[in-house]
Amino acid sequence: MQLRFLATDQVDQLNLNQVNRLIYQLAGFEVNHTKKSFKKFLSQENLYQVGAFVDNKLVGLASLFVIGKIEYTTGLIEGVVVDKNHRRQGIGRAMMQTLIEKAKGLNLVFVDLTSNPTRVTANKFYQKLGFKKRDTNVYRLKL
Repeated sequence: MQLRFLATDQVDQLNLNQVNRLIYQLAGFEVNHTKKSFKKFLSQENLYQVGAFVDNKLVGLASLFVIGKIEYTTGLIEGVVVDKNHRRQGIGRAMMQTLIEKAKGLNLVFVDLTSNPTRVTANKFYQKLGFKKRDTNVYRLKL
């Protein structure tokens, strides 16, 4: 397995079918990124996108967004997904450790993530990595 941070200049070498398949496994709906839309996603200044590859096939994705708040700089890990045929092989752990180390290197105060309570295995995994469940209300306004 090979991990690497993805950048816009690498999009032409990526198989976007693999990207879109992973997003479908994560979200449960199709996104259908094009080269242009995925380059736009990756071009965000505050984004560190890690990809996991096995035999040159993309089998995992995870994102770290850096958020500069008025009182400190923090991070948000989103979109953590490992292909269903490659789970329980340490890929998710390796991606998370890579993002955590990046966050430390950026001197972030902390890193948050959210996970649906129905994803029992994922929630246990995040707790094993040291993430603590927060006592907070999360609100969303659909636009």
